[in-house]
Amino acid sequence: MNHLTDNELIDHVIKYDTDPVRVRIATHMQRVHGAIIDDLVNAGMDDVWCTFRSVVNEGEYHSGDYIRHLENEIEYLQNEVHQHLKEIKNLQARTIMDVFAELKQELKTAEWLTQEAGRERDKATENEKIMKHKLDMWTILKR
Repeated sequence: MNHLTDNELIDHVIKYDTDPVRVRIATHMQRVHGAIIDDLVNAGMDDVWCTFRSVVNEGEYHSGDYIRHLENEIEYLQNEVHQHLKEIKNLQARTIMDVFAELKQELKTAEWLTQEAGRERDKATENEKIMKHKLDMWTILKR
């Protein structure tokens, strides 16, 4: 029966099925075009397996599971938006004086790093002089 289209399947159920409930449902579906199945197919449902493919995780879901998946995605994205709005509000609350204070602190840190690099350079130069003196002494003693 997988090879039948929806309309062919409905016709087959009406003509050959003996279950009155299925015949009644099929008759109703035949009368009401654009019914549930057609709407779901138009919304992206695979008409053979009756599943939806998620764009987020490429998972396959039946309609109820897919609706729950979409609700979870909406909730997750709303939380993300809320977090980002909080961050924006916190950043907007900063004053120019806060920015200047931050920049001043960064300048002090950069100056300290520069002084520290100068001290290390001076120390290396001093070590170089001491090593040259020792090397000269070894050269004299070797003679």
